[in-house]
Amino acid sequence: MAFINEKISEVDREYFDTFNLKNPITKETLHSRRWTIDRKRNAFLVVLGG
Repeated sequence: MAFINEKISEVDREYFDTFNLKNPITKETLHSRRWTIDRKRNAFLVVLGG
């Protein structure tokens, strides 16, 4: 499967929040609404800010 752009669902939100990603400038917790994900390889891309 290739990377696809999608909205982060409520089920995926719980998984996403476990990474505890931070904005590198403000150090605030990241609250992304969208990501680019390859579920087969368990890889994803998000914008961190900056």
